[in-house]
Amino acid sequence: MQGRTAARAQAGVDSPLAAALAQQAAQNAALQKSRDVGAEGAARVALAGAMGLPVAALQGVKIDFSALHNPPTLPDATQLTQLRRKALEQRDDVRAAWQEVLSAQAALRLAQAQSDGGPPSIAPGAERDQGVNRLMLGARIPLPLFNQHQGQIAAARARLSLREALLKQTQARVLVRIERSETALQTAQDRVRQAEQLIAANRALLNADLAAQHRGLLGPEPALRAQLRLLSTEQAALQARTDQWQALGALQGALEQPILSAAQSRPSNSAPPAVMPPTVAPHLSQVVWREE
Repeated sequence: MQGRTAARAQAGVDSPLAAALAQQAAQNAALQKSRDVGAEGAARVALAGAMGLPVAALQGVKIDFSALHNPPTLPDATQLTQLRRKALEQRDDVRAAWQEVLSAQAALRLAQAQSDGGPPSIAPGAERDQGVNRLMLGARIPLPLFNQHQGQIAAARARLSLREALLKQTQARVLVRIERSETALQTAQDRVRQAEQLIAANRALLNADLAAQHRGLLGPEPALRAQLRLLSTEQAALQARTDQWQALGALQGALEQPILSAAQSRPSNSAPPAVMPPTVAPHLSQVVWREE
């Protein structure tokens, strides 16, 4: 195209400005190609690092991108709700915060148990009555008249309140990350649908221009411009599909659960357990903190 425009400019058909613009466009295309080659090399290095392989192991390996053309099978709203609830209960950071709450609750119960002076005790004893040794059984009942451990109880309550706040903060941070990933995935899906519609429309325009060129009604330039529009739309669609898969990976990372396997399996109709195991953190809105 650049040589053709230059020849047309020398022949006086096109202006020198058109030749200069064509030359600039060709230079920009060459620079963009160099950047794309560099980005491809960086992506190959990143892929090798993610797989735990040296980059030389991927030399000559053809990577199949056909999976990007097929949208992933996503779970429905019910399954996503179950995955979100499970993440708010069983993520590693949530479980760690919940264990800290359990530890603080145990410390508070211990401090409250010590406030009454401890449990009563029974111990054997002996006495001498009128020259006769008698065995006896004595009982000890402590009365906390002066030391009720109020300081230890207050400190235990403060630690428990802190652990509860940290648990809520952890669950809220997880929930924000999940909702952000869900929004990014929904946006990417909308972009994919829009790009597919634009591809169909631009392909129809290209076929119409090619048919008109074949009948001699148009020159080659309208068909070339239509082809460039189609290529640009296909590139945008590929980027949208890539963003869709990346958003799906981010959502799986936020949930710490595989989404595709959940989408392929039916949701369970069994009711949740009435009593939650102590190793599982409760839902953010269903935390029963303590009883005093």
